[in-house]
Amino acid sequence: MNSNSAFYNLTVSAGTVTLGANLDVDNALTVSGGTLDASSFTLNVSGNFTISGTGAFTEGTSTVILDGAAA
Repeated sequence: MNSNSAFYNLTVSAGTVTLGANLDVDNALTVSGGTLDASSFTLNVSGNFTISGTGAFTEGTSTVILDGAAA
């Protein structure tokens, strides 16, 4: 996935999605099936980061920043 755009919600439900750029999710990031491979890129998530079902997250050398406001 090569995108410099922000997503509001993003769901990975099958296959392998490998980041080719930094990823900004302004609300929820859900991995419910398949694999999210972050490689060496930064993920900014403002909402929930959920891995469920058969979903998997491969962090590599990435950085995950949870930057949402506290309730």
